[in-house]
Amino acid sequence: MLETKMDCFDFGPATIDRLPFPHFSVSNFASEELGQNLLNWFESDAIWKTHNQDGFYESYDLSLRDSRLPLELECLVQPLLIDDLRGKVAALFRARLDERVDVTAHKLVPSYRIGIHTDFGETNQTHRLLIQFNRGWRTEMGGLLLFLSSKVPSQITGDDRVFVPYHRRAICFEVSNRSFHAVTPVNDGERFTLCFSFYSVRD
Repeated sequence: MLETKMDCFDFGPATIDRLPFPHFSVSNFASEELGQNLLNWFESDAIWKTHNQDGFYESYDLSLRDSRLPLELECLVQPLLIDDLRGKVAALFRARLDERVDVTAHKLVPSYRIGIHTDFGETNQTHRLLIQFNRGWRTEMGGLLLFLSSKVPSQITGDDRVFVPYHRRAICFEVSNRSFHAVTPVNDGERFTLCFSFYSVRD
């Protein structure tokens, strides 16, 4: 059976970068076993739903909580792991996080992209942890995650960040009205992302 609790995730190297908004990036964040098991499921039995917003947001999505998961992946929606994840993210960002945590996944295929947005809104989502999975990604394959200091950037600046979605890489960020981010068009391959979304405590 897959590792339980936090054995499948490595927060050890995580340090907060404040520009262009608070975030961290960790290579090889997810275990090799989790990576293989998730890819096997994503590419075979996972039931994806098309999500297309007039070319602004193009992806295939699914909710892990609403999916029939293989036994080796059930830990991803169990309270033990979710509570531990929430605690680690809260500690790193010095935040108070609600018990609610969404666990979803996204698939991008050639020509798919995600336009510039913030994820900020009335849902009170405050942090998002993204973990990338694929069969070996190269920069020329596209699908680059951009963290931007402006909604309408003229060019990438020193404050901006560009992340190649390397296999098992994690990027976690604080959601706000300035957390502008986007994904460039995928040129080749299938780009999978496991996503944990966290929310503020309601007083």
